[in-house]
Amino acid sequence: MTPNSTRPGSLPLVLWARPTPAGERVWLWLRPGLELADLDGKTGRVAVTCWAGEARVVRTSPRYAALVRVDLTRRDPLTDTVLSPLRLLIPRQDDSRKKAEVPVSPGMPPVGLDLADVPEPAPEPRGGRR
Repeated sequence: MTPNSTRPGSLPLVLWARPTPAGERVWLWLRPGLELADLDGKTGRVAVTCWAGEARVVRTSPRYAALVRVDLTRRDPLTDTVLSPLRLLIPRQDDSRKKAEVPVSPGMPPVGLDLADVPEPAPEPRGGRR
């Protein structure tokens, strides 16, 4: 048997694979004869095989030792600019002379206060001895 050949039934069973912002998350069921320690030292090979930058193998269940999760990292989601439609909901503050009209409802506290606008709370009197 050559070093790169595998025995039939010795590969893990892929249960579920889902994309993540950084790559993919794959849940595997290890078949009899395999254990997590077999994959721990070979995460570099797993990453190369899956065309990923990094692979992390984690045991996911304290009850079932055969259930493992592999996180494949393909990209860094923090390097790109993420455009959000929420920025269109914020009023622009181009002119520092004008204050934006902020709607205030009776059940909602005022929004947009500076700390100078908030009065200092009065200290509570201490109870004396009787």
